[in-house]
Amino acid sequence: MSRTAAIVALALTACAPALTFNQSFLVPEDLKVAPNGYASLKSTGESFDLGPIRSQETRTDRISILKIHGTYILVGDGYKRVWELWSGGKDEMHYKALKLDPGAQGFSGAVLEASGNCALLKWQKGASPAQAYVNADGDVNDKSCP
Repeated sequence: MSRTAAIVALALTACAPALTFNQSFLVPEDLKVAPNGYASLKSTGESFDLGPIRSQETRTDRISILKIHGTYILVGDGYKRVWELWSGGKDEMHYKALKLDPGAQGFSGAVLEASGNCALLKWQKGASPAQAYVNADGDVNDKSCP
């Protein structure tokens, strides 16, 4: 392909019509983490190497994950942190811990739900129930979706 043809093809694709794509799950997925640290989504077949996160957390073979506007929110029972994962390009995910205090027991009985534009995380903080809304930017609020 000549250079001119390549430029024309690029220009045509830039003007192509676009569709809105909602990258959110309506329900969370509970995943089993393999001994090597990998977990796969049943809905899409995507797999994640969660080894770097697992090395910082309580070992559990079950996690819950929810996708909100292209960003994954991940938590495991007993985890000390909730994790945000987002695309880093070709076969790469970035991750960071969110600023949430789970209490001394970690995220005990953690459950994720879709709530509007946020993930709603519910867990037991000692003897009391606790909750926090998390949006796709990793903003957290315990009263409403930020």
